[in-house]
Amino acid sequence: MDFQAGDKVSFINEKQDGFIVLIKANGICVVEIEDGFTLDVTSSELVKIRDTQQKKSVEKYENVEGKLITEAPVFDLINAYSLLGTVALITLPDNGKVLSGKIDYWLVNGSDADVLYVFSSYKSKMPEGVVAGYLEKNKTILLSTIQRDAIIDIDHLQIELLFHKLGLHPQLPRINKELKIELPTITQHFPKLASPYSFAIVNTLINFSVEAETDLNELFEKYKEDYTDDRKNSKPAVANSLHKKADTSLKDFGLSGSSLEVDLHIEELIDDPAGMSAAEMIDIQLRHFRKELDNAMYKRSIKIIFIHGVGNGRLKNSIRSELKALKLNYRDGAYDRFGAGATEVLLR
Repeated sequence: MDFQAGDKVSFINEKQDGFIVLIKANGICVVEIEDGFTLDVTSSELVKIRDTQQKKSVEKYENVEGKLITEAPVFDLINAYSLLGTVALITLPDNGKVLSGKIDYWLVNGSDADVLYVFSSYKSKMPEGVVAGYLEKNKTILLSTIQRDAIIDIDHLQIELLFHKLGLHPQLPRINKELKIELPTITQHFPKLASPYSFAIVNTLINFSVEAETDLNELFEKYKEDYTDDRKNSKPAVANSLHKKADTSLKDFGLSGSSLEVDLHIEELIDDPAGMSAAEMIDIQLRHFRKELDNAMYKRSIKIIFIHGVGNGRLKNSIRSELKALKLNYRDGAYDRFGAGATEVLLR
């Protein structure tokens, strides 16, 4: 029997009625029963009572992993989570099974640009492609559904975004973001929304509204000129500087006229390294090193200092090998501050 979203159905083996809210790619029907709970069942377990009757809370759409939603979704994720001008990844739990059910990962494009996306998971430190595609502006897409028992095998998730607009426009950023596995809990982050949307986790990938407020390149040039003029024209006013609050404007915007410092000691990166092998700890440290180096280059910092310590030299040698491969200039950090335990990377 053919079913579609909105059909009223009855369970063959149970005295229970409900409405089909969506049909998955594998043919499984998601049926909403009383109290708003949903059940995944095969079509052979159902009998149609009547065809779609435009039940107002249910709108027809096909929920297929990695496929665009062709009609309005049941829930407007862009407006529900105030994501206009924003691109975000939403972690949405199963209705009625917040702590034990499947997890849906939705990509929400509330920006005015189209986006190419690649979504991957990492297992045993190796990438595994999940889905890739193209998402138009003001659209949403279900990237993947992951069962709870499969999450334990995933180290982390990775999403890459490339934005596109027709015509002349300012340069758009590229996003390459590593995401920790965050599972919904009994905390309702959005208590005004109905379940399961109230338990969602919203991970903002980029907010174009905030980015547009400040021209970062212009800010950087301004502070670079001010820094140069100060060095040329005057000695510091010692008496006044004792009471003058440090200017952190540049740091607030993620920029640095001089340098950024990143501490790679494992205790600074994870809460409890006990029981981890040396190889596992170095892998975490190197991933953090790459992430911070990417951020510094994207934000056009002048230099960045990585504090790696002395130890057996493996982390230091690995960092410098990667810097050589990237053809970046580097040198030892200031000995009076770091001893032999830091590497200063020159970015400009």
